[in-house]
Amino acid sequence: MNHKKVTVAMAVILLYTLCTIGAVTTQQISEAIEGYRNCEIHSALTKRAFRTVSSAQVYEGSIGYTIPGCNGNISMTKYYLDDGCTLDCFDTLEELLSSTLFVSTIRDSFRLNDIEDGLLFQQFLYEVDEEYFNEGFFFEDNTWYFVRDEFFGDLEAWIAFTDENGTIVSLEHTNDGSFVMSDQRYEDVSTDFRNEKRVEHEIPSAVSDGIRESLKQQFVSKITVDPINDPAIASICSAHLFNCEIAIITTYEDMTSTSYYDILASESENETAFYEDTTEFVSSSLFVKSLSRDFLLVDDHAAARFETVLDLLTDFDRTEKTRFERNGRWIFIRDEFFDDGRGFFVDTDKSGSITQIEYSWEIPLEGVEVEVEEPFDESEVVWNFDLMEPGSTDITISKDENIFVSIEFNEWASNKIGGWIGTFVNGQMAGMLAGTSISTPFMDTIPGEYLTEGEQVVSYRLLRPGRDYDNPIASVDLTITVTD
Repeated sequence: MNHKKVTVAMAVILLYTLCTIGAVTTQQISEAIEGYRNCEIHSALTKRAFRTVSSAQVYEGSIGYTIPGCNGNISMTKYYLDDGCTLDCFDTLEELLSSTLFVSTIRDSFRLNDIEDGLLFQQFLYEVDEEYFNEGFFFEDNTWYFVRDEFFGDLEAWIAFTDENGTIVSLEHTNDGSFVMSDQRYEDVSTDFRNEKRVEHEIPSAVSDGIRESLKQQFVSKITVDPINDPAIASICSAHLFNCEIAIITTYEDMTSTSYYDILASESENETAFYEDTTEFVSSSLFVKSLSRDFLLVDDHAAARFETVLDLLTDFDRTEKTRFERNGRWIFIRDEFFDDGRGFFVDTDKSGSITQIEYSWEIPLEGVEVEVEEPFDESEVVWNFDLMEPGSTDITISKDENIFVSIEFNEWASNKIGGWIGTFVNGQMAGMLAGTSISTPFMDTIPGEYLTEGEQVVSYRLLRPGRDYDNPIASVDLTITVTD
């Protein structure tokens, strides 16, 4: 009797141990991501023009995560200026070059006195921003304007201020320069300098150690891992899946910003992989190998199950997605682009086991087999065009107030008939919501300042295609009184 109890207990312990070994935890995924943290340091601004202008050494240091399967820049970058005495950190190259410290490294032999000097300084700026198609430079007295870009009247420029001898005394960078560009501007005729190779040199260990320590002290990140526990996925796929979010908190010029990076983690048969693009995961051999042998893609019922998994793992446009079988392959359209579909080709063997999945941007839509839908009977539709906000249809406001409007309606039926919502003020159309697919709730803001003093009626009407404004399917009328 006692022997049986011990045997049962041992069996339970063994089963628990096997489950624990077989299941990967969120902590393990988090630790795996953390294992890809690295620090990279490179020389920056090494070409001839910069070396002619300045005696400084400039370095670019980045710290973050280099995760296989993720091509995004999941990192924080800083710039360092070594003037031979100190190693100073800057958030951006613009901040570094605008600093008094950098100005102090400009060589005594370099001055802005003539066109050739300006062309050399402009070549130095090419290495900084790669704005090869810039607007050129001009100067007025002791102020030199190097215009890097113009966008709808906003001028991005470097402005160099010099003394009477042409020595640069300060540098300023602006993205919205208020100056007026001169008609006479200078730029390089030759572009040979663009092909100049960077001059790489060994970074002193004391410098690299200092930069690495500085980056480690400033780097703040947070990793969040959430398991994807969905029965639809578990019914056909044995892989353990996780949604991972990496947040990198960075301080730039006394402002804090957070960048978020989403990746998918998959663990199957002791193999962990990460994907920045979930379509790459679905197309991977790892996903195909994780599919259950019992899942056979042989009919539309199985295709619907597989499509549900695709919906959970990848993005899709619900109005454009469809599935069909063509030439012995199953095709799952996720959205459309011009005359082509974007989605997955799924190949199977004779028994229906999936052997390969391929994502394509160019799936011909001609001849697509569309499921037959049930007839649409408008007489059975409840339109549900209901006012949610404000709480009353009689409202009194001042000209300084706004009214937020929210109306819920039968989205499916409205899109079936191609319906649209018109906004009317005292019977005159003032706005509309129309398109191939409108969604509930409809939301609008009525600014009091645009209404006339006194009483008026603002009407929201659910309309059929066309211009019959007076016979809406449903409507909501707001009586609004505007006071001083």
